[in-house]
Amino acid sequence: MNPIVRFGRRVLTRAASMLGMPLDKYYALSSRSVGSSLAGISVNSDSALKVSAYKRGVELIANYVGKTPFHVKRAKVKEKTHPAWKLVRKWAQYHQLSAFEFRRTMVVLALTRGNAYAYIVRDPATYAPTDLRILDPGRVEPKLEKGVLNYYFSGSSKPISAGDIIHIKSLSTDGYVGLDPIRTYAVDVLGLSLAQNQYAATYYASGGVPSTYLYSENPIDDDRFNRLKGETGPLKRSLDNPHEIPILDGAELKSLNLSAEQTQLLGSREFSLKDIANILNLSVHKLNGAGATGYASVEEENNAFRDDTLDPWFCQFEIEYEKLLTEREQIEETHTVEAVRESLTRSNMADRSNYLTKAVGGPWMTAAEARDVDSLEEIDNTDELYPPPNMTKADPNATVPPAPAKGPKKRDDGLLQAAALEDTFTRLVKRVTVQARKAGERSAAFPDFLNELPLRHGDVIRSALSPIVAVCGGEPEHTERISRALLADVATRLQAVYDKATPDKFAAEVNETCDVLERSVSTFARKAVEQWT
Repeated sequence: MNPIVRFGRRVLTRAASMLGMPLDKYYALSSRSVGSSLAGISVNSDSALKVSAYKRGVELIANYVGKTPFHVKRAKVKEKTHPAWKLVRKWAQYHQLSAFEFRRTMVVLALTRGNAYAYIVRDPATYAPTDLRILDPGRVEPKLEKGVLNYYFSGSSKPISAGDIIHIKSLSTDGYVGLDPIRTYAVDVLGLSLAQNQYAATYYASGGVPSTYLYSENPIDDDRFNRLKGETGPLKRSLDNPHEIPILDGAELKSLNLSAEQTQLLGSREFSLKDIANILNLSVHKLNGAGATGYASVEEENNAFRDDTLDPWFCQFEIEYEKLLTEREQIEETHTVEAVRESLTRSNMADRSNYLTKAVGGPWMTAAEARDVDSLEEIDNTDELYPPPNMTKADPNATVPPAPAKGPKKRDDGLLQAAALEDTFTRLVKRVTVQARKAGERSAAFPDFLNELPLRHGDVIRSALSPIVAVCGGEPEHTERISRALLADVATRLQAVYDKATPDKFAAEVNETCDVLERSVSTFARKAVEQWT
């Protein structure tokens, strides 16, 4: 018997005793999900787990949800003294189950039966939760009565409040009851997989030889027929000797069915793997199928697995676990039950160490919280946030020295004016040198560039200098004088290059002179200011 089913029956035996009902009435054969597939194979919750891909997918999701820790928190602080803490972190006492096994079993039931129910046992005096008891999904029925959701156990007319039932469900069309996959959306895919397994087993059991028949033009009497088909006859096949050549004594052997290649046995099994992955909301590579192989691709697949597959289950448990809180805690929202999703996103040791170092020195995490991430024991005096290294705590008793008296700022008007002009000159000189570099590529046409320099740039330079010269206290004639001086200086230096440089070095000499002009802008600005100060 499947270990999950065997465990489930042990749980149901105790649940039946808790409800005061006989086991044969509480757990009947009709409670098992049974569906008829188009492949002609009946599928139930036991046989479905014989499909290796489906069993792996169910086990994978259940294990991840089971191993993820849940915390009861008050204002983001873990409250280990809360009655619900031991139920979400430790174990369910009645079944002698750890919290891991409890959540894993609930997810398995939800994936294979559509619904998983657990009854919350409470202290009659304080109403605090004391235990969780898993129930058979086939014997629980949710009912919405006058806007109130109640649960009924088969054989009992007493309603159980929704606040006393933890209900984890699979895909649902009404929000109250999960769809049974064995009877609805998964039955044909699982039935086809079982049929493929059955066909493959039958095919290989016959030694890979298809079904055949004998054809003979002459009548075959009983002695001849028994000789052909007997224990040592030529038609006898086994896995030990599947390819023995038969001697048919005048008869002809013909095939009735298709070969494994003709039936595309391997290809159809691959497609079934993809269908099962889609049903369980998993990527194919999680079921050990052909999929992502690169590191980046696998990392993205794992992120999708956490976000798309696991997170909906975490949300369900978080919502249902809040029923373990008191009514006041639920109304005032003072407490929450949260899944520790960070436990599934651990990086390598170097990255995690770097992150925790920055978190503690940030500060947004205490040293105690950082140690708790790696499950290290607590150390005294580690619950305070450390200030960043470039900051220190101010002494509340320290006296603040008086601020220096504010007076008029001294300034050098000549330097300020030179700085303002320097910025303008930088742009104007850059404009001229860019065109000079281009003209320097053809030495024969360079004299034309020098002759046209005042005409092409004079007006632009004067219009750019006029407002800044006025701000600095200059007159219009100063603008004209500075413009002519700037163009004359540029032309003189470039003309000297043209007169002395050889053709093979001309372009390099022009570029070097342009660099000198761009670096000497500040000197030229100071000289310009001296003309009116």
